[in-house]
Amino acid sequence: MRHRCCYLFVVLVFGIVMHAPSLLHADETESYAESQHQNLHDQFTRTLDWFGQQSSPYSNDTLDGLEWLLDTGIEQGWYSELTLLVNQSKLEEGLQTALQKKVQSVRILGFASEQKPEESLRFFVDHLKTVRIRQPNDTLALAYALSAQFQINGDYTAAREVYRRTIDAFFLNEQVRTICERRRAKLLLAGEEAPALMAGDQALSDLRGKYVFIDFWATNCAPCIIDLPHLRSVSRRYSGDQFQILGISFDTEPSIVEEFKQRHRIDWATPLLEKSSPDARDQYRVITIPSTFVVDPAGKIVLVDGQARDVQLLLEHKLDKK
Repeated sequence: MRHRCCYLFVVLVFGIVMHAPSLLHADETESYAESQHQNLHDQFTRTLDWFGQQSSPYSNDTLDGLEWLLDTGIEQGWYSELTLLVNQSKLEEGLQTALQKKVQSVRILGFASEQKPEESLRFFVDHLKTVRIRQPNDTLALAYALSAQFQINGDYTAAREVYRRTIDAFFLNEQVRTICERRRAKLLLAGEEAPALMAGDQALSDLRGKYVFIDFWATNCAPCIIDLPHLRSVSRRYSGDQFQILGISFDTEPSIVEEFKQRHRIDWATPLLEKSSPDARDQYRVITIPSTFVVDPAGKIVLVDGQARDVQLLLEHKLDKK
């Protein structure tokens, strides 16, 4: 019970402090975001050390701790830190199926983060053999994260292969096939020079020397809204001389976008699509939203359809390790 209360307390604290940035001045938000991220990572490390001291068969509290580690590791992209844990030979014994799937997902992503594409794809294919065609959501989420990790590594061939294998596994599910085919087609832009773009009055070409996150979105797009808190954190950590966000909105009323920005504390440019390059949607192969792209300082697309987590991983890989 003591450990469970500890985890509930951590969740409560982090839920409360999510609102704290609105009380800070602009020049304080970057350090706050960094501190918040570090605090979460410290808790993650302590819990990982604590779990390593537990023995099988695991108590309910220990299983709660394991699930928190796996969920947080996937959410934050800390796959490699869980490699030793998820590769324990007897870890999955006695675990419920849902928890086994999470262990397998982290193992797959861990191999990818360690730049072992063959091992990662092999375990991914094994995973696909166990999926239920009518229940694709968890597998799609894994495919998105895995493709993004391969792109962060610069392996665009493996990133496309993820969707080809997923299409093969879900050949009877037309919706999944369509999603994966569209994402695979957009991945042909990865590694290429970004098409010319005017986002409102901002030319993409004027942002050379920065990483630019191009986000095609709308105020009524549920996945866009879900990703906003993490994207705000990334913006606070990196915006400035090295990183900038261009949020191109599919909304038609500027007042709706402005009200939404104030309510959700968005501090980056959000020009309307109709006020941007008329061929932007075609040039970037945008059929559905969210559709996102990261352009590197040299003007090349290096990440397609990445979530805020993936953008954070890319920037940590490219900027923090310099």
